[in-house]
Amino acid sequence: MGCTAAVPIRPALRTAESACSSLHFVFLPGTFEVGFGIVGTPLKYGLTSEIPGITSYSIPYNRSRYYEETLTEGANMTVDHIASQAATCPDQRFILGGFSKGASVMHRVDLPNELKSKVLAINIFGDPDVKSAPSIVNNWPIESPVINNSPRNRTDASQNVISFCNRGDYTCYPGGDDFIPHILYPLDGSILTAVQFDKMRAGM
Repeated sequence: MGCTAAVPIRPALRTAESACSSLHFVFLPGTFEVGFGIVGTPLKYGLTSEIPGITSYSIPYNRSRYYEETLTEGANMTVDHIASQAATCPDQRFILGGFSKGASVMHRVDLPNELKSKVLAINIFGDPDVKSAPSIVNNWPIESPVINNSPRNRTDASQNVISFCNRGDYTCYPGGDDFIPHILYPLDGSILTAVQFDKMRAGM
């Protein structure tokens, strides 16, 4: 593991994208990604198309290849942002998502119970912790997590976490060693499945 200088955690900045709305989408992109990344960007646009008025925010954590402290940093920044939104917009509810390294961050997001209850759904793509940290793979910042690990087959409203892992994906599939499946989530129907799941969880 490498190391990198610690980055001070600052209060989340409020922008038009994170203003009060009934529903707020928060995403954690993968290593080296910019903005919402290859998965978060189409997911954001899909949600915007299907859920009128939804706002969105990409956590600007350290997305370098150095993990350890950057995972904790990203988790803390996510908690700070959600807490800030909840304080300003008490009726707001949340949809969370993460891809690759961002999925690892999501397992470490330690929300208090009063904030967990505001999270409606979590969408995960290519989760490295399935293979590298199985002891925490069921840690989710949501109340009473019900996890679907095969969401393209079927989803229902009783579930609140969906986790996509393509066959052969080197990060999450048992015995997988291929990079290409890891970057196919925007192209293989996963985004549409996630959008429809989130819409169902939002009661729409």
